[in-house]
Amino acid sequence: MQKTIAFFTVIFMVLVAAFFTACNSHASKLQVSASQNSMKQDSLNKVIAKGKYLVLHVAVCLHCHSHRDFTKYAGPEIPGTEGGGGEKFDNTEVAGIPGIIYAANITPDSATGIGTWTDKEILRAITQGITKNGDTLFPIMPYYAFNKLAKNDL
Repeated sequence: MQKTIAFFTVIFMVLVAAFFTACNSHASKLQVSASQNSMKQDSLNKVIAKGKYLVLHVAVCLHCHSHRDFTKYAGPEIPGTEGGGGEKFDNTEVAGIPGIIYAANITPDSATGIGTWTDKEILRAITQGITKNGDTLFPIMPYYAFNKLAKNDL
């Protein structure tokens, strides 16, 4: 009888040890998974921050693709119009413009912006000056300069 109790005690202890080992292993995997998700989120945040910096301070996309308040120094973008296009260029403001040209809406809106464009189509417009439907952009859009940007920055 004592041998049977000892045998079941050993089996029970082995099962308890296996249970705690499995739980500990699962917890370690969860910690690694959480750490990897955190690293991915940090990486994504860095890419977004760099993109924001390039749009606002290097390529200054919003200087043309927003309405601006020229009654103020340097004509800052009017809040709420960022990327919505509409900036007017004509011969009275920029010499050599044949007629009137308006900057396009570059918001992700599907109806009025570039929300239906693929990344490849956006890249082609930025670097080659060709729109989704094959029209050529007027060279006031500096695609000839943007095509020199690093691929990661584009």
